Amino acid sequence: MKNTLEINHNDPVLKLCGIAGWFAFLQASSVIFAIIGYFIWPHSFTDAQLIFEGIKQIPFTYFMKLDPFVLFGIILQLPVWLGLWAALRQIDEAKSAVALTLGLLSTVAILTTRPIIEIYSLSSMYHSTNAVDLKNIYLAAGQSLLSQFHGTAWAISIISGGLAAILFALIMKKSKTFHVATFWTMLLSGLGAQIVLVPVIGIISLFFLGTIVGLIGTILCGVDLLKLYRKIKSINEK
Repeated sequence: MKNTLEINHNDPVLKLCGIAGWFAFLQASSVIFAIIGYFIWPHSFTDAQLIFEGIKQIPFTYFMKLDPFVLFGIILQLPVWLGLWAALRQIDEAKSAVALTLGLLSTVAILTTRPIIEIYSLSSMYHSTNAVDLKNIYLAAGQSLLSQFHGTAWAISIISGGLAAILFALIMKKSKTFHVATFWTMLLSGLGAQIVLVPVIGIISLFFLGTIVGLIGTILCGVDLLKLYRKIKSINEK
């Protein structure tokens, strides 16, 4: 990969890179924890009654089974998108703005896909009444909430986040700031997220490319962003 363009290190917006670099490591840590947590607490999104009973008996276990870390991980990704935008907007302002917008869309869309507090509230109401009709209403409401976990907003979040990674990667290719490995891992992770709706293959691609390769890409972004920030700090101190 041939690097072509320099970045003006006097741009004050580049100070975002330092914060973004540390957030990249924090986001990567949340992904690692989520992967480990999946095997300890397998996800449960299908049976509202089973979940309500589980919440009453072992509330923490079922909190983890509802996969809260996908929410935390994507929210923590937003400062990284901001750092990449700050570092790459001089290379291609239009594409970097579109990439940041897609990253923001990914963050906003994921907010509705983990209504965990609502499910806990419904569980409490379900167990507080003996009326069969009310129990059925709470179960129906819980089942409706569970359908959001892998619904339209979730798909939009995954796909738009992947598109953001692809666009940022393509801009990285023109920059001397980011390493070849960062470019490829960001590109592959973004591509892996685009086929998420394809049965079986989509979820496999999302796990191995979107998640595992994306985890490596995020760590590499953190390294590159912090390196850029240290360089800017060194220049400013002279």
